[in-house]
Amino acid sequence: MIRRWANRFSLISLLAFVAPAYAEPIQPLTYDCLMQVSTKYGIHLDVLLAILLVEGGTVGKNNRGNTDGSYDIGPFQINTIHLPDLRHKGVTEVELRNNGCVNAEVAGW
Repeated sequence: MIRRWANRFSLISLLAFVAPAYAEPIQPLTYDCLMQVSTKYGIHLDVLLAILLVEGGTVGKNNRGNTDGSYDIGPFQINTIHLPDLRHKGVTEVELRNNGCVNAEVAGW
């Protein structure tokens, strides 16, 4: 029994060191975010929803399926070729991936 607890403690200790290296808070894509983007850029909400449906991405995930070496980020699948322009606007790749509202804002822009 002591050995089982020692193994659990070891695993928990290991996670404490590993988790901070990649743990970023996930901010979901919400209806309010989509409405704000719709209003700000004059894009009908149905158009944003259609793009979201077709792109099929997920907050917190990338899609590395592009043959040119680029990849797509987050729910609206923003391609990495846009990262240099986005950096000038203060948007990081981490924000784009993990914040659904930021991803929607970039899609609207």
